[in-house]
Amino acid sequence: MNTDSNITIVAVCDDHYEVMLAVLIKSIEVNHVSGEQIDFYIVEDQIRPVNKSKIIASLQTPLITLKWINLLDILPSHINLPADHSSFPLNIYARLFIPYFVPEHIKKSTLYGCGYVGTKRYFQIMENQSSKLNGCRRSG
Repeated sequence: MNTDSNITIVAVCDDHYEVMLAVLIKSIEVNHVSGEQIDFYIVEDQIRPVNKSKIIASLQTPLITLKWINLLDILPSHINLPADHSSFPLNIYARLFIPYFVPEHIKKSTLYGCGYVGTKRYFQIMENQSSKLNGCRRSG
């Protein structure tokens, strides 16, 4: 259950970067010293079930929950991507749709790329660096 004291982290990953996602999650798990619950919303783009299972099995604390969201499930039906015919993969655009898949009662979240390694300093700056969701609105 999410409360105002929970830390919400969003990550976007495909099967090519799942090892880096595991490092991100583990580094935050190891360096998290206060008692807040950490909710990861992982927008996954075809991560194989065996790799998801390895990431889940690596967790050693009940303070971290992983919420897997399929990339195609977050894209609103009225939006066609890429709009500019670029060669960027769809997962590049996932950050634009955070308000569509993070519950409305969550007022802030942090989006990290899978190459990030969480340190103790991460938790010290969390309050200042979190993106505010309360200004975003869903449409359509």
